[in-house]
Amino acid sequence: MLVSAVADAEMARYEIDLEHTTIGFSAVHMLVSKAEGSKTS
Repeated sequence: MLVSAVADAEMARYEIDLEHTTIGFSAVHMLVSKAEGSKTS
């Protein structure tokens, strides 16, 4: 049943405004160190 529901789902389409978009991430390595970063257009 789940496969059928996924197959019938419609894909959403988004337009991204690159002038006002920021991408960020954070990663923790073995609970000892943390790395953060971001990218702004």
